[in-house]
Amino acid sequence: MIDINAEIIPSKSLGGITLGDNIGSYEQFFERYVVKHVQDALFSVKYKIPSHYISISVDVRNGEIYKITAHPGYQGGMQGIYIGDSTEKIPDSFFYDDCDEGYMDKSMDGVIIQTDIDDPLPEELIDAKVGEIAVFLPSTFKF
Repeated sequence: MIDINAEIIPSKSLGGITLGDNIGSYEQFFERYVVKHVQDALFSVKYKIPSHYISISVDVRNGEIYKITAHPGYQGGMQGIYIGDSTEKIPDSFFYDDCDEGYMDKSMDGVIIQTDIDDPLPEELIDAKVGEIAVFLPSTFKF
């Protein structure tokens, strides 16, 4: 059901999992694989699936998947960008957002590219690699 080679589509899907789906529709998958979970916010649980190099963030109030993150080992890419690539490969339309600690594109909602360096200094970004790519429902983070 989860495909670690699937294309990453901003605001839509990652690994064959679709944003907005109810986590219950993946129950059979969870029964077959080791899945760890942690409450990462008041109304959020993050399910980690180490064998498939992804994590899924869910709103516990309604079961809706609002964020999916690809971790090192995930093979699919987003518009030619893959985990492990140099940050120099990220298009110029992306900018580094210090607050979110990742690359975002104002014209493309629903995706963030994070580096392999935690909270990098500006001069460290040149040598950084793509560490994670996450897709999310833009409506979840707009206030």
